[in-house]
Amino acid sequence: DQKALGTIQKVSFTLDCRKERSFYDGWRGQKKFVGGGVLMSQAIHSIDQLVFFFGKALRVDGRAWTQRDFIDVEDEAEGTIVFENGIAATLRATTNSTSHLWKGITKIEGQKGRIVLDSERVVEWQVPNFSPPPVEEEENVPLEFKPAYYGPGHLKVIQNFVASLRGEEELRAQAAASIEALRIIWK
Repeated sequence: DQKALGTIQKVSFTLDCRKERSFYDGWRGQKKFVGGGVLMSQAIHSIDQLVFFFGKALRVDGRAWTQRDFIDVEDEAEGTIVFENGIAATLRATTNSTSHLWKGITKIEGQKGRIVLDSERVVEWQVPNFSPPPVEEEENVPLEFKPAYYGPGHLKVIQNFVASLRGEEELRAQAAASIEALRIIWK
């Protein structure tokens, strides 16, 4: 908001994760149940983050395809999102990684600085006159109760949802907030 990065010159998001065949057993590998694969099930959160940073998409160009013969959802995708403010972001996502269980990296490069985020933390912060944001949450949920690839954020969202049902808090993650990210995926 304060233009500390200068003019944004390059934005990219790369998701390199591995989903074994067992992950797709049942409903996850069938488009009629989930609506999509790597974009809908894994990359949606980072696409939503890009929308939060850069606003509404003006144009989306890309392609998605399926490498595995036992699913009918995409497991590979690549493309470019051009936002109304003229900023373009490239995207590459796969669930066929041979090297990572989960690695999602968002890079934002401006003429004055650079930010690199992964799914859980700030990896690099070069923003003149601004300290990196503090770690907001450290989850202490034992792995036997959650999948190892779930990073910080899930517990906080679930707690807020329960509190909103009880009338104790306002729901932070409103369904309408995800519409733009869904529109990008379906283009």
